[in-house]
Amino acid sequence: MIGSMFPPRRRSVTLSTRLFAIAILAALPTLLLVAARAVSDAAMDPVERGAAHVLWRDLLLIVTFVALDIGIVWMAVTRLVARPLEAVGEAAQRLAAGDFSARVTLKDLSPEVETTVFAFNEMAEALEARSRLFTALAERSPDGIARLAADGTILYVNSALECLLDVPSGTMVGRTADACVPAALAAEWRAMSTDAAGTPPGPAPATGSDSRDVAVSDEGTSRILEVRMVAERDDAGVPVAFLTIIRDVTEARMTSDALRQAQKLESVGQLAGGIAHDFNNLLTGLVGHADLALDQLDPDHPARHDVQALRDAALRSTGMTRQLLTFARKQVTLLAPHDVSTVVSEVKELLGRLIGPAVRLEYDLGPALPMVDLDRSQLEQVLVNLSVNARDAMPHGGTLRVRTRTTDVDEAHATRLGLAAPGAYVTLDVEDTGTGMPPHVVSRIFEPFFTTKAPDKGTGLGLSTCYAIARDHGGVLTVTSHVGVGSRFSLYLPASAQAATPADGAPDPWRDSVAGGRESILLVEDDDPLRSLLARVLRSRGYQVTEVSDGAQALRLATTAGAPPFDILVSDVRTPRLGGAALATQLERARPGQPMLFFTGHPDDLDPDGRLLGRTVLAKPFTAVQLLHAVRERLDAAGAAEAISDR
Repeated sequence: MIGSMFPPRRRSVTLSTRLFAIAILAALPTLLLVAARAVSDAAMDPVERGAAHVLWRDLLLIVTFVALDIGIVWMAVTRLVARPLEAVGEAAQRLAAGDFSARVTLKDLSPEVETTVFAFNEMAEALEARSRLFTALAERSPDGIARLAADGTILYVNSALECLLDVPSGTMVGRTADACVPAALAAEWRAMSTDAAGTPPGPAPATGSDSRDVAVSDEGTSRILEVRMVAERDDAGVPVAFLTIIRDVTEARMTSDALRQAQKLESVGQLAGGIAHDFNNLLTGLVGHADLALDQLDPDHPARHDVQALRDAALRSTGMTRQLLTFARKQVTLLAPHDVSTVVSEVKELLGRLIGPAVRLEYDLGPALPMVDLDRSQLEQVLVNLSVNARDAMPHGGTLRVRTRTTDVDEAHATRLGLAAPGAYVTLDVEDTGTGMPPHVVSRIFEPFFTTKAPDKGTGLGLSTCYAIARDHGGVLTVTSHVGVGSRFSLYLPASAQAATPADGAPDPWRDSVAGGRESILLVEDDDPLRSLLARVLRSRGYQVTEVSDGAQALRLATTAGAPPFDILVSDVRTPRLGGAALATQLERARPGQPMLFFTGHPDDLDPDGRLLGRTVLAKPFTAVQLLHAVRERLDAAGAAEAISDR
């Protein structure tokens, strides 16, 4: 716009030249008159010539004074008007060229011209201030900003764009996009400039379809750039330049994708938790009926072996429910002393199926390792996750080594690893001969949602979960990797001074004597077949059982005058109409000290410590022996407390 207001000045015909020409033209008639008079005087007689000489002298004086006046006027006009206007014109040309420091510095001007010069300088200062403002905004913007000519030449870039594209400062202006930006971004600029040129003039939308995502790669890393562009138009509406804004949205897009994936996993987790609950009910029924059958079969009965095998298979199936609940992140952490080598040995078959025949599995399991206080299912989760990742790092086959060992960690080593204290640790190593990882990937490998896999191959949650499990157990998970050589993940777990617990499972009812009793029991369970089974188990040991299907009915029986008394409440945590927690609270208020035993297949219903209002909960699936032991334990504890209070 400034260029159109101040067109280029033609220096061949300046204002001073024009004023001088006007002065000459003004004096020309007088000069011509003097010349004509001189010619006529040549033909006169001497007397007439003397009179004419006097007239000629007078005319010459007049011409001299006229010329002198014209010269004085010309010099005054040139100094007071022409030169200031020329200075203003030159300064205007500098402004049009982008030199916002252009000023007119002449002095001793006429008031009218001085007003014009002052107004021009004020305008120039306002333009310079606005230029500094927009430059500061552009330079301090976290987004990359560029201005492109219609032919694609870069006219301006801010420092943020230079940093974003990792190019030296000052090397982009004057070059084409193809010469200094990634090919994908240059191609998108060309396409967007074509679209922007065809967009009707008007304000560009702030958000929406005007932005496009461009994927660029640099030294093995991929980034997603969000690009926006708008056309700058002249008075006729013709695009003369394009303004583009670029923002790195890699993290935002990854987080958004990971959030959607996490929501999907949450839905699947809820489904898995529901399946685990129903499966636990079925397993409890299978084990309970098998216990009842074994209780009625003689030791040498032909069917006893088959029933025992059925019962053992049902108990082994509880591992499946633990895996489902672990996947759903609803499994309560249950720490107990375990031998890490034994745990690894018992999942060899599962690992073999997961890894496949292309990868050779090798085990180096240290004997007589110290016990470790851990949640077995979570250790299995870590081992499976690390093994599957190792398999994926060996697409063309290789070797996967699993090793367990004892490591004595001194104080300096503990500090380097980030362990809470030095001492004896049991280490689980999972090592592969795969592709390995560069240092910039290793430094972020345990970050949530960070993954090097394709969007449909990983969520970036597996290793972060493994790291969290290690920390929850007082240990740490480390990684060492070299490109082209492979990776080794090492899980450090603090050794325990306790002895190992017996293997999961229940004692055989024929080998363990379970004390019964004559007490009355109020049994609450909404699953009819399971409630009938539990009642049969309790009655088989002499207990008197009243069955109800919901918590509200149980509370009414417990608090209604004249209702049959009971010695202990045995209830599922999740019951219709009134849940276990509310039932326990209201029953405790109505009958203080009332013995209660709860069981559940929904660990997420429990308190963070795995209990319900401070009471230990029996987890489904459980055996008849476990139920009978728990009932007897609660009754005996209540009786002992009552005896102490009576003293």
